[in-house]
Amino acid sequence: MTRRRTLLTTLLALTFLLLPTGASALVGHGTLSREVTLVGQTWHLDVMFESTCEGWRIDGYGVSYTSEPWTLYDFSLQSPTGFEGTWSSMSDSIEVVFVLEVERVGGGEPNQTGVYSIGYMTPPAECGGSACPATPRYFMYTLEDADQPDGWQPYCYIISSNGTPSVESQGRVCSVPGSGHTFRATNIPYAGWVYADCHGLASYGWPEWQPEWFGQ
Repeated sequence: MTRRRTLLTTLLALTFLLLPTGASALVGHGTLSREVTLVGQTWHLDVMFESTCEGWRIDGYGVSYTSEPWTLYDFSLQSPTGFEGTWSSMSDSIEVVFVLEVERVGGGEPNQTGVYSIGYMTPPAECGGSACPATPRYFMYTLEDADQPDGWQPYCYIISSNGTPSVESQGRVCSVPGSGHTFRATNIPYAGWVYADCHGLASYGWPEWQPEWFGQ
């Protein structure tokens, strides 16, 4: 995760990342927005995108917020994993999941991180619907513990409808009994829906995920 530390001291701070654009025959564009609450204050999240009948591209994303008493430490997208892609029969919509990390002004407290779904990118209406639409089945988090013993699986996956799994949940679900080590995520490289298409085939936007792991 690339660190983007803000030095703004005004009451209202706006941080936005604009991405390079390329040639494309555009037939649709839009902005996904959501206000979220983290450490008791409001953060406004935005993602700008453009799309054709063949694919989509994210043009920029950003955060606006009140700078006291917490300020922006870092922000990024967990989903989608790239800034452009093509629609597929597995999913004709792409969920956008935003990661927000904030820090206490003046230090003295740990950073706080939130993971938020802010909506879906879809093909323009002119493109028509998918012949095999995908249905979200459950939301899953990919967790990584850089301090875990050798020989463990590199990632732990937790299904949760209540936001980022707590430290207690991580330890209970992901730790190996008798190992002497309690799993605690040092990184959440991805969070998103597991989808099933009209044939029951599973899709998850994380390259390590195997379709046969999908449960009905």
